Amino acid sequence: MVGRIARYGRYRRRVPAVCKGAEERAAGTIHRELGTLSAALRYCVAEGYLSAAPPVWLPQKGPARERWLTRNEAASLLWAARQEPQARLYLPLFVLIGLYTGARKEAIISLQ
Repeated sequence: MVGRIARYGRYRRRVPAVCKGAEERAAGTIHRELGTLSAALRYCVAEGYLSAAPPVWLPQKGPARERWLTRNEAASLLWAARQEPQARLYLPLFVLIGLYTGARKEAIISLQ
């Protein structure tokens, strides 16, 4: 397994390449995953499994993504949903509710 040299603070060590394409992960993804690890370590300290949580280095957050569908893209999405033969009944309604409300998938599915 090929590794790479990583520098964390003043320590330098070899970090194995765990998965193919690991270098292609966005800084926001790495920040979120390391934040989850940090929270898990703090939980273990609170529960008594660890005596102290080691520090976890977090990279800077990336810029927020601000992109909305244009009117033409929304129309194309709705048209494609209507053309799908297996989902002709519910998919266009799902797309319309999502476009008009901006709700997440789980919220739309749980509507009664």
